Amino acid sequence: MPTKPSFDLTLYLVVGSDAVGGSSVEDVVAAALRGGVTVVQLREKTLPDDAMVALARRLKALAARHGVPLIVNDRIAVARAAGADGVHLGWDDEAAPAARARLGDAALVGLSAGTAEEALAVIGSAARFDLLLSDIGLPGDMNGHDLAAFAASARSGLKIVLMSAHTDPGAIGGVIDGNVSAFLRKPHRKEGLNNTLRRILDLDT
Repeated sequence: MPTKPSFDLTLYLVVGSDAVGGSSVEDVVAAALRGGVTVVQLREKTLPDDAMVALARRLKALAARHGVPLIVNDRIAVARAAGADGVHLGWDDEAAPAARARLGDAALVGLSAGTAEEALAVIGSAARFDLLLSDIGLPGDMNGHDLAAFAASARSGLKIVLMSAHTDPGAIGGVIDGNVSAFLRKPHRKEGLNNTLRRILDLDT
């Protein structure tokens, strides 16, 4: 069975042609890789698919020389055609299963949810995922504790990490309970976040 590429979240670059000024995307990515970037995500909202595939293939070759995964934002077909290591998607609960079916079990698939309601939809869907990362303070009536409790009951074995800038247990809704794999106090160092995620996902074993 294919295995997921090793990845390190210490320094995550999101790049696109609208964010590089007068430089090329390739030059910016090459410099970032030399500087120690550990993940590269290509985010292009208007570039045609064929041009984005060609660009993603060039970036994949650059990143591979440094052992760094290339992630494509949103476009599953582009990621597949370019041989990217994965995709990062919006919260649509149909997107993750589609990405997994088209890219295979070895692909890295990230999914963003902007509200607790969006997260609930994904948790209740057929999407397969390994980690839920949430702030304790959320917009609306649900907080991170509520989301963690629902996720833990719906997804046995799911790793859950909660974050907060507050130090007072009352301000963060009480003591972190058994549903939560880890708690991160903000602001946190990037190394702390990366080490925590790698530990609870058993990426170093």
